[in-house]
Amino acid sequence: MVDTYMFTNMKSGKNIRDKYRVNQLRKILDNDGHLYATKEIDDLEKRVSDLHKKDPECIILDSGDGGITVFLSLLKKYWPEEKLLPPIGLMPGGTFNVLSKECEIKKPKKYLKDLLNAEIKDLSYREIDILKISDNNDLTSYGFSFGVGGPITLLDEFYKRKRLKHVRVAFMFARLLFSRVFRQKYYELFNKKTPLKIKTNVEGEELEFNGNYLGVMAQTIKPAGFKFSKTFYKADSRQSYFHTMGTQIELGTFIDYLWPFIRGRKIPGMDLDVQTNNLQITSEEQINYQVNGELDLMNKLYFANQINLEHGLTLKVIQNQ
Repeated sequence: MVDTYMFTNMKSGKNIRDKYRVNQLRKILDNDGHLYATKEIDDLEKRVSDLHKKDPECIILDSGDGGITVFLSLLKKYWPEEKLLPPIGLMPGGTFNVLSKECEIKKPKKYLKDLLNAEIKDLSYREIDILKISDNNDLTSYGFSFGVGGPITLLDEFYKRKRLKHVRVAFMFARLLFSRVFRQKYYELFNKKTPLKIKTNVEGEELEFNGNYLGVMAQTIKPAGFKFSKTFYKADSRQSYFHTMGTQIELGTFIDYLWPFIRGRKIPGMDLDVQTNNLQITSEEQINYQVNGELDLMNKLYFANQINLEHGLTLKVIQNQ
């Protein structure tokens, strides 16, 4: 048996839609693990602050991608640097669950049962690099995805009807295509550009990519929102590095290349397209940014003049047994 500590986010999509789900998880755990079902940040922080003293053999996160950011950001705050993190199990509890899908966790309840019945030495893992994102307003978070510019507009529009999920995405795209033909306000909303100064280091060479950007993103895993996508095709080919891309082309031109872009093919006009382990973005005016699809961390808005990205940690994610 594996000594397991499980954290379930009661505000995640699946737990909101199914109020009895947490009871089902508790029944599966029975006496083989510890389940903390948290609604408020203060409660979660209290549980996480002394977690290292309990020496868990593994930690299971039942949450969406945004909840993973919150948990990891709190965990890094309290977990001693000299102490290794235990393996992490992922239960898809949110809306898109990009990370758990990337780790191919298809049958969550069976996955949980198999994990609980295994010996720690028999578990198999996949290593996932996580970004450390810090800004000049002293906000630090951890996630696998980051974006500024266009991704922020996309999220703003998506969250207006978040529960509709893929229907909402399809509606937004159809509306955008219609608006493009007639150059309506909805198209111009997404076509805004942001003046950015970007610095990075590639193979020891300091590089600058300054200009007016439609959007800039960085990830440590290939998919961008959907499992079939391989947008960040360089993301996991080198440990402790991430793939960052940014473009200054017009939105209409970018839409023409959208499908090959999603499928992980190089497209014209991608001014920034490198694999690196550090990135600095500077703007004269404060700009919004996103981490793991969220626009804030524990009610603190992602909003800054300078944002730094670097390798933060490497998770050992428990695979299907």
